[in-house]
Amino acid sequence: MKIVSWNCAGAMRKKFSALSAISADIFVLQECENPEFSKDDAFKAWATNYLWVGENKHKGLAVVAKGDIKLTQLDWDAGKLQLFLPCLLNDELTLVAIWTKQANSPNFQYIGQLWKYLQLHGDKLNRPKTLLLGDFNSNTRWDEWDRWWNHSDVVRQKPYHIDYAFLSKDVLDRASLKIGAADDWLRHSDHMPLQITID
Repeated sequence: MKIVSWNCAGAMRKKFSALSAISADIFVLQECENPEFSKDDAFKAWATNYLWVGENKHKGLAVVAKGDIKLTQLDWDAGKLQLFLPCLLNDELTLVAIWTKQANSPNFQYIGQLWKYLQLHGDKLNRPKTLLLGDFNSNTRWDEWDRWWNHSDVVRQKPYHIDYAFLSKDVLDRASLKIGAADDWLRHSDHMPLQITID
């Protein structure tokens, strides 16, 4: 199974054909318009098997799957935290799609949103066959010394990037990661897609 996460920077209806070259089974798309309200027939045909959350129909969080994949949204309450889309793939893999936002929170913005989500659902996320991936909008360079919930407390790393994939060990042992080339993708968005292949 191949899963791709990409912040498309909006107007997904004009960019979905670029993703076709990757030939993935699942796409996790940040800043994606809601296919239900799109007037683009080709985009709607591409995104027939999907889940979507968001407050703005033009920019939300979507999981789009091939037609033969069973996609089931999980009822994990996120309260006012933004944006999280937990789902089950083929009744087997738990996927939490992520696009953290400021969420009008003076203190718990971006990585603070994920930190709070982990407090709510950590017991469910600590199970086998689990993946968390998306645009976390966070990096250690934005840590604040007086916050116990900063980026470093969520993940330890060195490079400067804000898109991540976390996999339970049983999945990680069977997975590989590829990042799209800047020359191919930066004309579409300021993010490159993360491509995870699970044997």
